[in-house]
Formats: sequence, C-alpha cells, structure tokens
Amino acid sequence: MIGRAEIVCGLRRLGIQPGDLVFFHTSIKSFGGCIEDGPNGLIDATYEAVSPTGTIAVPTHGFSSDAPFEPAKAPLFSTLGLLPHVFAARPDARRSLHPTHSDVAIGPDSEWLLEGHERCSSGVGRGSPLDNLRLHPKGKVVLYGVGLDKVTLFHLAENLAPAPYIGFQRKPIFPDVARVRKPDGVIVEVSLEDTPGCADGFVALEPLLRERNLIRETTIGAAAVMAFPAGLAVDVAIEQIRRDGVSLLPPAGHCEGCRRARLQAAG
Repeated sequence: MIGRAEIVCGLRRLGIQPGDLVFFHTSIKSFGGCIEDGPNGLIDATYEAVSPTGTIAVPTHGFSSDAPFEPAKAPLFSTLGLLPHVFAARPDARRSLHPTHSDVAIGPDSEWLLEGHERCSSGVGRGSPLDNLRLHPKGKVVLYGVGLDKVTLFHLAENLAPAPYIGFQRKPIFPDVARVRKPDGVIVEVSLEDTPGCADGFVALEPLLRERNLIRETTIGAAAVMAFPAGLAVDVAIEQIRRDGVSLLPPAGHCEGCRRARLQAAG
C-alpha cells in the first residue's frame, strides 16, 4: 500500500513546496500497487504537498456536440485515464468553461487560474489556464508515471512561438465553434479554429530540458515521477519551435492531423 505520507515525501524530493501551483498528469497503474484511498488519495497527497497556499490542477478535456458545454455535465475524454474523472467529481474542485480543453483545479488560486478560459482564442493558448501556469512564479508540472507526450503545456508553446501549423492538426470531430453555457445561463460561442492536435512528438523536448537541468526525478512506489518548472520549460519549447518549426511533430506518417500540419508548415 502506497500511503499519502510516502507520496508527499516523494514530492518534496522533487522540490514541490507549499504555495506551488502544480499541474499534474497521472498513470495510476504505474505505481505498481494500491494507493491509499485510490485516486482521491493521490489527489489529497498532492494537495497536501502544496497546502495551505498552493493549488493543484489537471486536464479534463472533453467535447460533446449535443448540448452547450456545462462543467458539471460535460464528458471527459476517456484517454485521460481515471484520475481526472475522480478529480472533476470532487465537491472542492472547480472546472473551467472551455468546451474542448477544460481544466479542473483545487486550491486558493483556482478561480484565478481558470477564469475566462471560454474567452481564449485557443483552449491551450494565451490567457488559458496553461498560460497562467506558465506565468505563476511557482508554477510546476508533475508527471506521475507518464512521459512528456502527455504534457498539454507544450501546446501553449506551439501557440506562443507560434508553430507554423497551428490549427491544421485539428480532429474532424471539432466544428469551427462550440457553445458554452455560463453559470448565469447565458450561452456563448467559442472558436475552435486553433484546437491543438497530437502531443506524441513532445518527447523530443526531454533531452533539451535535461540539458538545462530543469527535470527532477524520483520514484514513488514503482512509478517514475518527474517535475519541472512550467515557465522555463515553455521557454525551452518556444526556442526549439523557432529553430525548427516542425520539431515537436511526430515522425512523418504518424497520423492524418500531423500530415496536414507538415504540409501547412512546408507551404
């Protein structure tokens, strides 16, 4: 059994401290054993590590064309795994209002982090929760048993650089606009033209982050866990995209979205 105290100690080895803003991605299976209280225990331990002044967040991406997006009702992508579903269902969690790339947070900075997400031209672009994470002086990413191909933060770098293929990886299920129902009942339309595509190529950033000594690592249970500062990591990704506009795309032939992205960059 992997206890809460063991998780907190592991996070301390990674430099996670009270007051941090931690955005994390998780594979529960990677721990190789039962976590005390399951996904909720991991959420509680992560929050304990940054409490009382810190905040934690995870992605809760999802989309439904049947009705306007509402945080309490909108589905999550099944590919996110179990933990984001548990996180979003907690009574202490707040979910942002973006129809495809919502995030959910717990802690005193939740409102600041998530506010206005539906007004962003991209769900992962300027003014988004990921951009706020980048700008936070103690913004960090923690990866519990997953790699950089799960890090949505680097989609922000694609937008800020900008990468020459922005908008051309979009999945065909996404329309040009989607509707969001705000808490006061007003329905607004949100542009999805800059919806991001594949993240599988982000693993190319790992050696660059290591060269800068930005990655800290430990083991919790059987899980390889790493952490890095959000702002500095985005800076590295932007520099790389500006050196080579397609360097964060997967190899040619990976998927249809990436093929369109490479054609756009070449044209």
